[in-house]
Amino acid sequence: MNKPSTGDTPSTAPFESVSAYYPQNLLVNWNPPDGVYQLTVETGAGTPGNVTQTGISSPPIQVVVDSSGPTVHFTATGWKYAASTGGFSPFSAVDGCLVIERDGADIEIELSYGVTASHLYSVCLVPDGCGVGDVTVTDSGALAAGAAGCGGGLGYLYDGPTDNSLSGTVTYTIAGDAPDGCYSWTLPTWAALPGTTTRRRSTATRSSRSRSSPSRNQQ
Repeated sequence: MNKPSTGDTPSTAPFESVSAYYPQNLLVNWNPPDGVYQLTVETGAGTPGNVTQTGISSPPIQVVVDSSGPTVHFTATGWKYAASTGGFSPFSAVDGCLVIERDGADIEIELSYGVTASHLYSVCLVPDGCGVGDVTVTDSGALAAGAAGCGGGLGYLYDGPTDNSLSGTVTYTIAGDAPDGCYSWTLPTWAALPGTTTRRRSTATRSSRSRSSPSRNQQ
């Protein structure tokens, strides 16, 4: 790292040899309101409180500040036996948990989501809870495995400045021999474009509890 140049020829002196140079002051504690800002760099000479501008200002850089988080709607809309040709059945809520009573057959769970933001960045759907290895994706919809920043789940990364909302459904299968217990899915979402000063996260979680005795028949 070199000291600042004093002319047209760059300096090759080591950074440590420069006196009165304060690299710790190159970062500014800046917390502006949301909006669009134009930043320029100016050089000057003098002492603190008495600086005279020298040279010309840099070309301006435009920065968008967006501190708003995404709005997320996330719910488990229904379930059915994987072999059934019928539609999804609604859940029965018991003790705040969505309960499925099964007979050892594979079951499918449908999740519905909707995400909006001023500057949407990414969406990530991740299974959680007991027996995660027994949960497989049946229909990923608009989400995809291997998306950046979404290890072990299904994700989506924005593809342009107007891509600020996403909605759809995802279907998972829980194997018939999977253990009884609570299966959860978490939907962390990020808003704000890379390079802006702020990025906000919102997270929604939905759970269902699987038990081994059947409660209904499906065709």
